[in-house]
Amino acid sequence: SSESEPGDAFVAPRNEVGLNESQIRSLEFGKEFATRAGLQATLEPLKRPLSIVTDCSGAEAPAISLDMLLSGAGRPQMMEHLSMCDNADGPAKWLAANFPHVPLQKDMKEKPLVEEDEADVYTCGFPCKAFSALRTETELLRDQAAKPFWFMLKRIKRSKPKACLLENVRGLCSVLGQVRKHLEKCGDYEIAVCGINPRDYGVDACRDRIYIFMILREYLPSRQFDLQHHADTVLELMKSTSAIPWSTFLLEDDDVSVREINSKKDDRVCKRKLNEKNKFDVATRPRKEEPQWRHHNWAFMKKHQLSPAAVNGAAKNKLGAAVACLHQRSEQALDIVTAVKPDWQIADLSQNVHMMPVVQPGQPFPCVTPGADYFSASRRRHITGTEKLLLMGFPLHRLNSSCSSEAEKHSLAGNSMHLRAIAAAWVVILKAIDMQKLNMVTKVKGTDHKDERPKKMLRREGR
Repeated sequence: SSESEPGDAFVAPRNEVGLNESQIRSLEFGKEFATRAGLQATLEPLKRPLSIVTDCSGAEAPAISLDMLLSGAGRPQMMEHLSMCDNADGPAKWLAANFPHVPLQKDMKEKPLVEEDEADVYTCGFPCKAFSALRTETELLRDQAAKPFWFMLKRIKRSKPKACLLENVRGLCSVLGQVRKHLEKCGDYEIAVCGINPRDYGVDACRDRIYIFMILREYLPSRQFDLQHHADTVLELMKSTSAIPWSTFLLEDDDVSVREINSKKDDRVCKRKLNEKNKFDVATRPRKEEPQWRHHNWAFMKKHQLSPAAVNGAAKNKLGAAVACLHQRSEQALDIVTAVKPDWQIADLSQNVHMMPVVQPGQPFPCVTPGADYFSASRRRHITGTEKLLLMGFPLHRLNSSCSSEAEKHSLAGNSMHLRAIAAAWVVILKAIDMQKLNMVTKVKGTDHKDERPKKMLRREGR
């Protein structure tokens, strides 16, 4: 295995980002999760590597989290990563740097790289655009953005993985009945659906998502096995009573990504001064032709009965010179936010003030999205793409993150599963599959061994 693979990173940490000990401890949840779940005993019967296939791989949260769990259970190098798939350039660079020996497909429409019955587990966080609550006009499963869902169904039918682990936004619930019917046609799968939020699993961050578990009934402990009850029970067992503060994952000013942001401040100040002729007064009612954000701000001030005197300069009083590099849309939004919530800690400047996620003391970090522009009051700067990856649970001290630009990291983090959430989902799968039955299947890539499963099981498949 190559030194750049995550599995090897547990032996030779790289720590390119320069994380401190507290941050590293907060990211190393593998042993904690494995111990809480009793994975060492669960995995003891398994005599061969667990083979996985990932589609819509992105930053490859499923493979990284499984690797951490297996290592935490004392079974390192027990994952065989058969193939990945992603069509975007940013993920392709990340995957090539961190998983150099795993074949990468560019298109889900292509024939899977694995043969039928070769993969133990198939994972896919298929695109959420068609199901997002932020999108007002969508045809859901008939939407153009939902095409990857149909490609995913075809790939499951063709490759017949023993288990599937799928993820999407809560908006999928609006068509969950239809989704379930389509998944039931993929094979003799027992199916369970659960909501998982990393906030319940030891970190003060929100990312409430729907996870779908599918396991072929012949690989369950019995035909009467209730996967839904099992999933609910395991996820409850895995919940943590404490949460790591999100501020743990913010970097110091000497970090490369932070220095990059600070180095651009002067440029932003200059650009802003050039546009001073377009400056809008917060105390003046916006004219019809003025930008939409001005109208939102005025309506918000009216709703909350804020006087211009209370709003004007509020952000500067709180943040000092840090507001000088902000566009006036952002500065006026922070003026209003500060007037309403003077102790705010994080604000998303990508949103207009009436929809802006704002974090106050004791509240979790909001759901990380690719376009979110979080501004930290304590750091007096924007949150970097590197910090977004840390907030999503990525152990950057064990990964090659220098391969990606800051813009690419924003996208990778915003489109990823949270590592703690997918790790909890992995526990559900690992504790449901009968490991003895997996041992009987010797069809592994590069081998041509005899299938030694029971004759009754083979007859059901018509072999």
